[in-house]
Formats: sequence, C-alpha cells, structure tokens
Amino acid sequence: MPKTKTIFHIDCDSFFVSAHRTINPSLIGKPVLIGRRNRHSIATSISYELKNKGVKVGWPLYMIFNVEPKAIVVEPDYNLYSELSTKIFNYIEQKYADKIEIFSIDECWIDVTNFLGESDPITLAYGIQKDIAQKFKVPISIGVSYNKFLAKMATNLAKPNGVRMITQKNFKELIWPLDLSEFFGIGKATLPKLNAIGVYKIGDLAKLEYNSPEVYAIMHTTGDRIIKQAQGLGDDDLKSPQNAKSISADFTFFHGEMNNEEEIIDIIKTLTRKIVTKARNRDYVTNSVGVTVRKMDRTWDGKNLKLTDYTNDYDDILENILRAFNSFWNGELIRGVGVKLNHILPIEDVGQQLKLFETSRVKTQKMLQKMQVNEQVTKVKQVIRGLNRQSNDKIFLTGKDFLRDKTYSKNNIKFKSEDEKSKE
Repeated sequence: MPKTKTIFHIDCDSFFVSAHRTINPSLIGKPVLIGRRNRHSIATSISYELKNKGVKVGWPLYMIFNVEPKAIVVEPDYNLYSELSTKIFNYIEQKYADKIEIFSIDECWIDVTNFLGESDPITLAYGIQKDIAQKFKVPISIGVSYNKFLAKMATNLAKPNGVRMITQKNFKELIWPLDLSEFFGIGKATLPKLNAIGVYKIGDLAKLEYNSPEVYAIMHTTGDRIIKQAQGLGDDDLKSPQNAKSISADFTFFHGEMNNEEEIIDIIKTLTRKIVTKARNRDYVTNSVGVTVRKMDRTWDGKNLKLTDYTNDYDDILENILRAFNSFWNGELIRGVGVKLNHILPIEDVGQQLKLFETSRVKTQKMLQKMQVNEQVTKVKQVIRGLNRQSNDKIFLTGKDFLRDKTYSKNNIKFKSEDEKSKE
C-alpha cells in the first residue's frame, strides 16, 4: 500500500501589502491598500487592518475611504511581487522539499514526506513559518494534509498567519460544515446551480452521486473530481515539470477583472522579465513567444508569434510579446494575463538547428555570432550577480540596466534581483 504523503500548502498573507512592507516598514500595522491613486480605481490587495473592518479586495477606493478615511494607498509594483515570490519559493524548495508546485504568485504546495522522517509536521510548519518571517519579513499561513485539495482548505482555515492540519480522521468535522462558497474550485456561476438542488454545505456535496443527470448537467466532467475531493480524496502528486520545452508565467488578477491597459502592460513587462531571466540563467534561447489573456468566462485566449532569430534578449522578446498582445486584445475586461517562451533550446544547440534549417551560410554565421555575444553578456551578468550576493545588496549594474532604471535605489531594491538558478 502506498505511503500516505504529507503535503504543505503555503500562502503568503496579503502578499502585495506584505511585499511593500518589506521595503517600507512604516506601513506595518497600518490600513494599507494596493491600487492606482484614483478614487474610482479598485484595490488589488488590502491589509488585514482593512479586512477586519469588512473591506474586500476589488472595492473601489472611494468605498474603502468611507470605511477607513486613513487608508494608505500604495501604487502596485509587479516587479517587486514577482521577484520576492521567486526568492521565497526558491528558498523553500532548496531548504525544505524535494518537490514544489507553484500555484500562483503567492501560493505553492510542497511535498515534505521524505523530509519529515519521524518529525511532527505541525512543528515543521511552524518552523518554516518562522524562518520565512525572519528572512523575508513576509507572514505566511500553512495548511497541512495528505492531499493538495485538503492542504489548500486547511490554509484557508489557518489564515491569517496560522497553521492548520486536516487528517483522514478529522476532515469531515472540519470541512463538511463549511458553506459551499468556501470550497476551493467551485466558481460563482456553479454555486447557485448547486444551491438550487439543495447543496449548501460541503457535506451536502460529498453525498451527491456523480452519475446523477442533474449533477452532471451542472458540473459535467469535473463533477467526479469535485465530489471525490469533498469526500476527502484528491491528488497528492505535485507537478514539477522536468526537461521543459517552454518557459511561462501568468498572473490572475486578485480583484476579478481589469481592462486598464497601463496596468496590464506593467504586468506583462514583469512576467516577461521573469521568464527571460529564467531562460538566460539556464542558457536557453527561443524563436517563438506567446501571450494569453484569461477572459471573463475563465477560458484562455492568446496568440503565438514566430521570431526571425533565436534570442534571449529582454527588449526583443518584450517587443514581440506586446506586438502579439496588441494584435488581438481589444480592450475588453480580462481576469488574467500570461506570457510564454516556446520551443526553447540550449544556446549550444542553436548552431545545429540553424545549419538544418538555414540555407544562407552568412545568416547562420551572423546568428552564431549573436548567440556568442548573448552568452558573453549572460556571463557578465552572472559575475555581477555574484558580486551583488557577496555584498548582500544590488550595488553593481550593467550599463544597460543602469540606463533602463535611472531611479535605481539601494533601499527600494532590497528584494529586486535576477532570478537565481533553481532546481529544474
């Protein structure tokens, strides 16, 4: 019989707010919201000081000021969020787990089954929580269980800044009495349909028959999985892709939807820098990029663009991703956005690919020369990263990076550094 696994779900509490507090401690303990400085803008993240007064993510700023006139507005910084998230998840994987599955910018699962030995999982969870708080100044909540779904549900019970464990013995007691709206994976559109057939609690869901015509009409093929999850069953296998043929990153808007072009472009730039940094750190190049948007019906739409040359240059890739994005997005509300490098290859393999598909020797030689230059630039940046790590600060920059960020500040860049090599 397979050994029961121990899965942790880790969630950074009010992550956007927490990220800003790492570089501006004066915000700690104060009512903070993340959003554009416009009374009709909406809050993409709020502190627990506001949540405790009934404020919700997605409220317009004027409504929040009606509840808390002293609320502090902080402009979003998606580059900060992305790079702090990468640092935290890399640290957790390298120190505490063989496998990690990143669910979103502030959530992940880790499998600690082999790491635990004879240790108590609750003690380990509190240890990780304390470690992350001390090293990154970010509060986290941890759910502990024997599968991913129940670990996620346990985290929801643990928030804020807590630890909760759901076992095979207590899961009915802990989750069956919960309202169906708290079930991870059931959306707003499905909820009233289930209510209409008398399903209001998670325990009601667990008693349904998947093959029932009325149940299948509501949940279709996902019904079997959802009902089994309510019965305490679920997936305990973490998805850690090896030998990837692409590198991607996506971002789902916390408040539900957005059509603010400036903010969407900011997010695309941050996601693009993240995937390009990963590619360069691993000496990968690409000749195809893609961009996707998550539509209001929760389906994804997008466009891929073939490049004329292999590259891992940020400016080249961003230019083409934005060109692809502008070719199909017409300003409608969307729920999220993603970017992708397709058909990635190690730099050393590009020469062979070019010889197979290029008839012009001159063009091949020029491309190989370009790859050699890119490789040299990558090595220079690796040296700079090493110097910055030794000095424990980002005080060394390439000329290109310096010109791109004239407002560079040591204090505000504490957690802004390129993605370090992580386990594949």
